[in-house]
Amino acid sequence: MTEKPAELSFAKFMVALRKLRKIGRETPKSTLSLSSPLPRAADLGALFGGLFSWLAVAWITVGIFVVDRRAPKPAPDAPEGSAFPAADKLSSALAITHFVLLPIVVASLAGYAGISTMGTLGLMIAAALWFGQISNANAHELIHRADRKLFNLGKWVYISLLYGHHVSAHRLVHHVSVATPADPATATLGESYWNYASRTWSESFKAGYAKEQAIIDARVKANPGKPTLKERLNRINPYATYVLGGCGS
Repeated sequence: MTEKPAELSFAKFMVALRKLRKIGRETPKSTLSLSSPLPRAADLGALFGGLFSWLAVAWITVGIFVVDRRAPKPAPDAPEGSAFPAADKLSSALAITHFVLLPIVVASLAGYAGISTMGTLGLMIAAALWFGQISNANAHELIHRADRKLFNLGKWVYISLLYGHHVSAHRLVHHVSVATPADPATATLGESYWNYASRTWSESFKAGYAKEQAIIDARVKANPGKPTLKERLNRINPYATYVLGGCGS
């Protein structure tokens, strides 16, 4: 039997949160522009393989690391609560890039581009880093947007990665129950990575579904009469979109 997660005091949590926010403010603005060659290198790697595949790997690992360390930090810190004006445009551009890259990479890995074995290996690594570190993180930002267009953009990025249920599980389960036994995304004390990885996907899937269904049941109870077309649509569990959309991907 696994132990319950150790509780983190609110004071320690706030200290850690402030440190993370400070790191975010100090991120070099030049890093954003200098990282833009990555999707182009990945595209070339998917089409031609060889050097281009490994160029994408080198840039997202060594290249970005060097830029992050060498580029000057802006000073002073941004005012508390200030926004990054280009955030929505940047997130949208990254999401669109994701949808351009995904079919090209999948087709290339399926053998349609005829690239070499080493080129395919490099492309697999570069694609995993891009989709895992950039597309995934960017979709996370988008599903927290109040703008429904941005929210849906992030939702479909997750669906295309066969991770659509995260849209519900993250917002409705993780945010409410983080660091408690009720959150499948929180590792238990002493739990191994492999045990965590083997259970968190399926448990998050079920927990997110239960939360969404509870919301729908509450809507039905609040309006027991004959539903309008809009109400009928609102009573469809979003998991139908996650599953069918994932199958279509």
